[in-house]
Amino acid sequence: MTEEEPVKKPVNHSSVRHDARRIMPASTILFLAANPLLVPTLQLNEECRAIEKMLAMARFRDQVRFRACWAVRLDDLVQALNDDMPTILHFSGHGYGTRGICLQSEDGSASIVSTDELVEIMQAAGDGVTAVVLNACYTEPQAQALVNHVPCVVGTSEAIEDGAAIEYSRSLYRALASGRSVANAHKQGAAAFRRIRTENRLPRNDDAAEPVRHADITKLLTGPGVDPNRIFIAGQEPPLDVGGRGYHDGQQPF
Repeated sequence: MTEEEPVKKPVNHSSVRHDARRIMPASTILFLAANPLLVPTLQLNEECRAIEKMLAMARFRDQVRFRACWAVRLDDLVQALNDDMPTILHFSGHGYGTRGICLQSEDGSASIVSTDELVEIMQAAGDGVTAVVLNACYTEPQAQALVNHVPCVVGTSEAIEDGAAIEYSRSLYRALASGRSVANAHKQGAAAFRRIRTENRLPRNDDAAEPVRHADITKLLTGPGVDPNRIFIAGQEPPLDVGGRGYHDGQQPF
């Protein structure tokens, strides 16, 4: 008496195609904030709260890790890059154009970090960073320098009002954690920024001049060959075609 062979179940190709769509690995957003003494106080806590709220409600919230670092010193930046290996590095605080950005010293006073110092740090410890967001006044010089080493960088060409800066972050990260590309998320953030900015035009630096109207103050810069429409930090990887046609809709996994 021979043993009966097991019955083979038919392959469900629809399930194979569904399984090919894989969840993307988790991404870390590192939020750096500095509100030193003797400089105008910013609502950085409100910005952090707005981001956390949007991430908590987003579709792919489980794929995004958010970490905030306060009263940031220069060494804190290096330590955080080493420990957290963030996908996005976000700075909120004061920017001073070609002079650099403002962090905090041990005695609580302002400590200006030059563009060259930022570039050197990113070259040494920021190899895993895909995007840098410099949500402060006059950070375009830093963005232009960093984009040679980071795929995507957001900087500002003028003074930015506190409420508009908060709204930009809120809309940017809501979109990113909902599976939108960096390019699309920036568009959503920039639109929200312009809308709030028309309602309240107080700059984020008290001594800054009145911002230019109808300009794209928040600028997304990209490195050579980088397409921000194809960069995502959350969502599902585009499905692999069973017939070998590759990724659909011209997309590629992050």
